[in-house]
Amino acid sequence: MESLTGGNQDMKQQLARNLQGLKLKDLDPVECEKCGCPTFVQVTLLRRISPVMNPTGKAGFLPIPLYQCSSCGHINDELMPRTDDEQ
Repeated sequence: MESLTGGNQDMKQQLARNLQGLKLKDLDPVECEKCGCPTFVQVTLLRRISPVMNPTGKAGFLPIPLYQCSSCGHINDELMPRTDDEQ
């Protein structure tokens, strides 16, 4: 099985361009909904991709980056990916 990560670098560069001029003091802090900790660590949620849906025609995985609380491990609802029926 293979991983799909194409375009990640392009997305990071576009995000950097969009964020130019922002000041930290103008941004709202994010805290853990469970314990109030203001720091998070990146973790990865994996979803299987069937060969029919994968452009390569092979079974694979789609890594989805998430952020969990560095203190208690909780993932805030707003940081979870939405499914089609939730949007």
